[in-house]
Amino acid sequence: MSDAVTPALLEVTAVATLVITDVLREVMALTELGLTPEQCDLYVDGELDIAANFYLVYQDPAVPEFWPLPLELWKPTDRRANWIRTQAFLVLEIMRLDRAAKKVVDQVRG
Repeated sequence: MSDAVTPALLEVTAVATLVITDVLREVMALTELGLTPEQCDLYVDGELDIAANFYLVYQDPAVPEFWPLPLELWKPTDRRANWIRTQAFLVLEIMRLDRAAKKVVDQVRG
């Protein structure tokens, strides 16, 4: 693989930056809606993963029967926005996993 910066690479980077920015904005929006780090840390049974999957595959505006989070967090719109929200839930879950792992390491270290 070449290290050369090509026009195609610049274009992909620009588009990816926009998508990642949208995901980060959605993470912030979900945080403002109550998915704070402290709240996310309570979801230890895959709730954030399940929510992400619902946004990925379930397009009905009615709240899914097994929706694992507060009802106000179910706001499907168009496909792109739903995919952005899917990624935001996954980012929140990864952040939760990282905090949990750090907590274990800190406990072991004393």
